[in-house]
Amino acid sequence: MVENGKRVLLDGELANDYSVDSHAFDSDLRNLLMESNLLSVDDLTGEELIMDFSLQYTRFLTRLGALPETEMNTLCRRMTDAAAAGDDDLRSYWEDALTTTSGSMDDVQKRAYECLRSYVDSTGTGT
Repeated sequence: MVENGKRVLLDGELANDYSVDSHAFDSDLRNLLMESNLLSVDDLTGEELIMDFSLQYTRFLTRLGALPETEMNTLCRRMTDAAAAGDDDLRSYWEDALTTTSGSMDDVQKRAYECLRSYVDSTGTGT
């Protein structure tokens, strides 16, 4: 991280050991930056949101479900729009995440998942 023109050490660690050119590395790094208040979930593209949802759905749904309803709806819409416009690979990540997350969730995660499902069902952008 750069602060006042100087590099400073980012306090934190990635959850796993990834190749730096992998989606998992990018997703984990985004999470670390958000936890350090250097990046907001609102700064992410629909494609990045889908990858984070797909790769770390429990953490993602917890973060999404804790947002105010208006912001959560904006991000859910951003994700379904990206899924509709995305390539086959992105849609595969999207549909796999929607299927995988249908298991046990706490109330915050359910709130986020229900928001996503409402946009998926209204747009037909998933399973």
